Amino acid sequence: MIFKNLNIIDRMKESKVPGVSFSVIDQGQIVLSRAYGVLDSNSSDKVNVDSLFHACSMSKFVTTLAVLRLVSLGILHLDEDINNRLRSWKIYPNSFVEERKVTLRLLLSHQGGIRDKEGSFAPYNPLEGYPQLIDILDGKTSYHSSKVEVKYKPGSNFEYSDAGFCIIEQLLVDVMEKPFSELMNALVLESLEMHNSLFMYPPDNKTKFTLARGHDKNGKAIEVNKTIYPYLAAAGFLTTPTDLCKLILEVILGLGGNSKLGINKQVMENLISPQGNFEDAGLGVFITKTSEYIQITSQGWGVGFQCMLAALPVSGKAAVVMINSEPGKPQHNSLVGEIMRAISTEYNWPTKIEFFS
Repeated sequence: MIFKNLNIIDRMKESKVPGVSFSVIDQGQIVLSRAYGVLDSNSSDKVNVDSLFHACSMSKFVTTLAVLRLVSLGILHLDEDINNRLRSWKIYPNSFVEERKVTLRLLLSHQGGIRDKEGSFAPYNPLEGYPQLIDILDGKTSYHSSKVEVKYKPGSNFEYSDAGFCIIEQLLVDVMEKPFSELMNALVLESLEMHNSLFMYPPDNKTKFTLARGHDKNGKAIEVNKTIYPYLAAAGFLTTPTDLCKLILEVILGLGGNSKLGINKQVMENLISPQGNFEDAGLGVFITKTSEYIQITSQGWGVGFQCMLAALPVSGKAAVVMINSEPGKPQHNSLVGEIMRAISTEYNWPTKIEFFS
């Protein structure tokens, strides 16, 4: 096996995880990509490094890079009142918004005053059909059954929000005048040669891609519709660990002033910098800063899938782990965390590195 202290095949069987895929960056290069198991527990089709998994909330990291490219081009501004650029939908005015305007910086760092309604942002409901994003924002769907609005003074608190990224998605569509999946291809995926990634719902049956199927904690396959999320910027990305490593390499290059997307170094530094009064909130990622290192993390956990990326961008080290299983426990306690810890040991990451839920 690859890791001295972890037999992945044995742990997959014990954890009832049908498929695993992971990729590793060391010294600023992708040095390892591996895949194990099957795409679907009902078949013998093997997972390979080009098999797509649901990135779930790690979609926000990809969306953030698109935003930062537009900021570097001068098309968007991190600290502008977002209502100045929204056309199809506006943030409803109230006393909180009068006190401080909602900006891209605040939404990207989950400090925009937006509070997701409990039980919202569930997977695709075929009985309801594919929703219009404006209908989600207006509370006309089951995905968020009340109007998205500011619930407290922007910047005064941190609350993780899918709705905030729905607002960002609508902003990008309004400004660029293209469907979200199309503009993400143009802004990020094509430029970084992320050939095994897509923002699409529903996935085209004619697509060249091989998709892993989601499973529950007992290894039972889940109906495909129940693992799809139709709000793309927040949770609609399908990808591979190798392609996500290409996104991390873009961050590493950008911080050195060599971004392939043309993201200005100073703009990229916002991504790994604490935002507001919350030291672990970067832009689209979570950060840990110590005297030894800067770590960024992003995690995804949805119906049938779990995943995680962690990177030390200054040190040129990173890893992405994806599984087609919902283990019923957070990443640091699941096989995802076990593989992450094995990678960090094998590639000599700082000993104090921790992987949070």
